[in-house]
Amino acid sequence: MSDNLPGPHHCLATAHAVAEIVYRSLHARCVASGGQLSLSELDACYADIIDSFASGFDIFEARHLQCMKASLSTAEMPFASDRIVATVLRGCGEEAARRAFASRIEPMDEAWLRAFFDGLAQFVCRHLCADTEPRLTAAYIDAGLKQKGEFTLEDLLAHEIAQHVLRDCADALAERPLPQALIGALRDSVNAATADRAATVADEQLADFLGLLSAQIAVLAPAAAPRAAVLSLASHKKKATARP
Repeated sequence: MSDNLPGPHHCLATAHAVAEIVYRSLHARCVASGGQLSLSELDACYADIIDSFASGFDIFEARHLQCMKASLSTAEMPFASDRIVATVLRGCGEEAARRAFASRIEPMDEAWLRAFFDGLAQFVCRHLCADTEPRLTAAYIDAGLKQKGEFTLEDLLAHEIAQHVLRDCADALAERPLPQALIGALRDSVNAATADRAATVADEQLADFLGLLSAQIAVLAPAAAPRAAVLSLASHKKKATARP
């Protein structure tokens, strides 16, 4: 039997990987300080280890995917790096999509909604905010650590970095009327993502949707905290991915 089997050994492997990170970090600190660590140095080491989780997030994501495959799970991973933007946009905009496209898309089922927000996510990352995915991933990591496993989409949407991402998207869509080139890029992106459906969305409906989406974002992210205070976490993902 060569197949990877389900079981707690996946969790043990993750624990071992984290133990390695802790050991290497402590070892490096001890060597640098002549073999001894003060309490303040230990506290600083702990903070550095927690901060390193953002740049090393791919380790945890890969281990989770391995565990899911071994368990033959077909459950979606909404916060995976290639899904998190679509997940957040859907959390903000599903009601807007249902209202804007109700007369054209029938039935508006789960498959269509997923494909539509996949296309919207690609549009946002290509044309509005190129750093959306790493910033949302940084917010997810920080919020997940604070929640200690008891995590919901609402926790992510309420995080300061995610709030700024939402406001940046809304600001990029604030121009009225929107440039036709922008509407055209969005139309092409979502229609390509939903290409297996006979009906496609039209420019007028997309404009309606974007107006509704911007209004919903204004409700979810009504005020902006000082940018310098919340963008530092997002910078971790942009650092070199060298492990401690």
